[in-house]
Formats: sequence, C-alpha cells, structure tokens
Amino acid sequence: MSTERQALDVSQLPTVVFGHRSKLWWGTAAFMAVETTTLAIFVTSYFYLARLRDTWPPDPIPPPDLLPGTLVLIVLLLTVPLEILAKPYGHRMQLRPLLKFKFASLAATASAGLLRIWEFRGLNVRWDDNAYGSVVWALLCFHTLLLIVEVIEEILILGFLAVPSMREPKHFADAEDSGFYQFFLVAVTVVIYLTVYVAPRLMS
Repeated sequence: MSTERQALDVSQLPTVVFGHRSKLWWGTAAFMAVETTTLAIFVTSYFYLARLRDTWPPDPIPPPDLLPGTLVLIVLLLTVPLEILAKPYGHRMQLRPLLKFKFASLAATASAGLLRIWEFRGLNVRWDDNAYGSVVWALLCFHTLLLIVEVIEEILILGFLAVPSMREPKHFADAEDSGFYQFFLVAVTVVIYLTVYVAPRLMS
C-alpha cells in the first residue's frame, strides 16, 4: 500500500527579503518599542516635576542654550534624506551608491554624537544639582546611548558591505533596517528637543 506525500516547492522563494518580511526588521521594531516606552517615562517624569514648581527650570537656572541642541537636531535631520536616497540602492544591491549615502549618514550621526559633548555643557545645570538637572541629563544620556548604538551598528554593517570576503546579500537588507532605526532615532531627537529646549521657554 503506497502513500503519497505532498511537497511544497520553495526553490523560487527569495533568499533575501526587505522590510517587514525580514525577521531582523521585527527585532528592530521590538527594540524601538522598548525604547519608546523608556522615552515616555522620562518625558512624563519631566512634565510631572515641572508641575511641582512655580518656575521651570527652577530659579535661578536659565533654560538650556539653544545653539548646541539645535545643531544636534539639524545634523540628525540631515540623515533622513540620506537614508531615503540609500534605500532603493539597497533593494537593487547596488553597492557603491549605497555605501556613499550610508557613509554620509554615519558621518552625520557620529558628528551629532561629538556635538553632544558641547550640548551637555550648555544645559546650565549639573545632573546632581536638583530634580530638573537629573531628568534633563537622563533624557540626553538616554539619547546619547541610542546614538552610540546606531553608530556601532552602522560601522559593522558598512564594514561587512565594504569588505568583499565578508559581504553577503543579507547585509543589504541589514543596511535598510539600520535606516529604519535611524528614522526612529531622529523622531526621538525631535521629541527630546521639544521637551528640553522648547517646553521650558513656553512655560516660563
């Protein structure tokens, strides 16, 4: 007595997928969800503490200097068009133009990290001066950690792409996922800028 088995031919399925079809994309999205929760806790704490004071920042502390924080925001905003331009080249696996835009985005992100040193000095408060100082430094330290993570990730991905012996098709999808995370990083930057720099000037 013979039994017939049905088989599914998967030989024509792609070996590399992009966007939400990739497992790494879902891992990145989950990581972003955790970080969004952390950001929400920090921002909520900031405005809760502000409600407890007659002035915010507490007298005699002036609001943070606008210039360094604004420069960090502008530099990171520049990465958005760079990542948008890089995306189609990643899909077509065109290495040279992809590397050009991704290296430019990496340089901008790393520059924002260096500007962050100046930004900390322009906060006009130490982390241990009071609750205001603690929550402002916590917000910027949290964002600095995200910057470091993104820079390290970009260096590793671009390293794999740039070295022929290490390059695999899946690394082109990894480059797109890092761009997806870069958009999230920029969105977090905007929220923190509005909280740390704009809100105290509107509440004063």
